Amino acid sequence: MRTCLQKVLHEYQLNAYVVELDKSRVIEALRFHPRGHEKIGAGIRDIKIGHHPSHPGTRCFILVRNDGTSEDVSYKKCVQGAADSISPQLGRYVERILQNRASWSH
Repeated sequence: MRTCLQKVLHEYQLNAYVVELDKSRVIEALRFHPRGHEKIGAGIRDIKIGHHPSHPGTRCFILVRNDGTSEDVSYKKCVQGAADSISPQLGRYVERILQNRASWSH
């Protein structure tokens, strides 16, 4: 899941909308986001690539909702949620990997 979402995140230019297949992948990953239901809100019209508002220079998915509002989504939180849903041990392992990768990129 991490590799797939990361690939999608970096194969598009900033502010580009993802194609339907990639959109469905992101929506599927949102099932595991701890606040996925809240992020989806009024429903998803489109998904585009943007910068994370709290971390300039860091890419994230931007959900464009049916009501015109938008919401950023971290794919890492989706991956973490998926790992946690399988087992707490796997969740801790994935959390360490994601934290290490984040420190390597800075």
